[in-house]
Amino acid sequence: MDISFTYPLFALLFLLLPVLWFWPGGQRRIPHLVIRSLILALLTVGLMKPVFVTESDDKHFAIILDQSASLSESQRNEAVETARELRSQYSREGDVSFIQVGGEEPAIEGESITHLEDDLSPLGDALEKAAQMIPMGEQGSVTLISDGLATDRHWGHAYDHLKTRGIPVNSIKLSDDSDIFVSGVEANDVRAGDDAKVFVDVVGTANEFSVVVRDIETDETLAESELLQSDGRVRQVLSFRVDTPGFKEIEVSLNIDESLDSDLTNNTLRTVLPIQDPVRVLYLGERQVGASNNLERLLGAGFEMDAPDPLSIDGDFDISPYDVVLLDDVPTSSLNEDLLNNISQEVQQDGMGLIHSGGEAAFGDGGYHDSPITDLFPVEIPGDQDKIDPSVGVAIILDTSGSMAGSRIELAKHIARLAVRRLQPHDRIGIVEFYGNKHWAIPMQPATNKIEVDRAIGRMKAIGGTVLFPAVQEAYYGLQNVNTRFKHIILITDAGVEDANYEAMVRRINRDRITLSTILVGQGGHNQVMLTL
Repeated sequence: MDISFTYPLFALLFLLLPVLWFWPGGQRRIPHLVIRSLILALLTVGLMKPVFVTESDDKHFAIILDQSASLSESQRNEAVETARELRSQYSREGDVSFIQVGGEEPAIEGESITHLEDDLSPLGDALEKAAQMIPMGEQGSVTLISDGLATDRHWGHAYDHLKTRGIPVNSIKLSDDSDIFVSGVEANDVRAGDDAKVFVDVVGTANEFSVVVRDIETDETLAESELLQSDGRVRQVLSFRVDTPGFKEIEVSLNIDESLDSDLTNNTLRTVLPIQDPVRVLYLGERQVGASNNLERLLGAGFEMDAPDPLSIDGDFDISPYDVVLLDDVPTSSLNEDLLNNISQEVQQDGMGLIHSGGEAAFGDGGYHDSPITDLFPVEIPGDQDKIDPSVGVAIILDTSGSMAGSRIELAKHIARLAVRRLQPHDRIGIVEFYGNKHWAIPMQPATNKIEVDRAIGRMKAIGGTVLFPAVQEAYYGLQNVNTRFKHIILITDAGVEDANYEAMVRRINRDRITLSTILVGQGGHNQVMLTL
């Protein structure tokens, strides 16, 4: 007699026995420690579930009988006859148990039958059941009668367990059959007036057959494929027009000669096709002649479009039946404000779709900058005030070199003050002076504190040399970091400046859409540098 354990890993709990004896603490009593150790040992052995294995001359035979949907009727009958013959043979040597896979009822008479009501051929489950039916220590075997089309992937573990116990696994393959059948039907989402697509999976081997889709209620043939061939599995797509929303019950069947198919009972499948209402679109537009008709033809039959005159719609117009509202180049002046409020509410609360098409009467030009639906747009729409009074960034370059002494520097300061006074609080102002070096007398800032800017201008004095180019660069870089609609550089000098690569700098300034003006103070004229600028 041998002893075996069902769960041997629980033996690791014996490692806790030394812990009970050497755990740091107070006074230890030997009897208590012995009792605790015995309790832990007994619990561990119980968790390991010992099994006493004795050699026995008894034999037990387990037969797995496949009756799943992958078998034809003739193959199922063949499997049952084979199982009966094996029972008659094995019963002379020992006990016989059956595990039936699939089928509505047990196909073999007797009490020792386990029925797995699954039509997907779970071979791994059947092998595990067979291993449980053969007692430990007894001899025997497992015989599988099937077409070999297992649908699970864990059968290998069950087979290895049987092999470890020394139980052989035999298989009897059923004869090939020319059965072909419909294994699955899928359909796409479809709306009334559109074409439905039905995807049909066919399993089996046949040379000439077709797939037919039929309306069960009217017995009308909705679609039929051309002649097909299958070497094992084929998917066919059939399409047909549906006009009425609701639920259409359809039947998919194979049109095949009886001589090419051994089982005609599995050639049809039924399913229900849900047909949704067409997408209802409310088209509001007045400037594009014929746009609604052209758009309706472009969208197709799955869309239903209404295009009333926008001026004729008031706040009592019910827009809830529509799925989408399309505003096509229509200004807010042509739309009732209550209608716009209703559109906003339907979009935000009920999930209605909103499409706003551009044009001369759309967005800001159409008055949408402060409409009830402005916040629904994914873009910012500028208002009229932004167009009338746009923001400006101004960088003033003021020459404070020695040649500007006297009336010239005072005139330059006066010109700078006049430019600053013209600015609005939301504009930006900065002043760069150059006198052999460049210096931000007023860094770029909002033109809100004009008094402080005026004082800074007043503190400028005419000293040093004349080096203009770095000052132009500094003003250009300063305006690059300013977020205003317009950007402008004002250069105030007496034209006594050095030669440099001003042409390339002016190109960069112009590329970034910054304009530049020059103002000459003094009695001289513009030199070539000033003319270039």
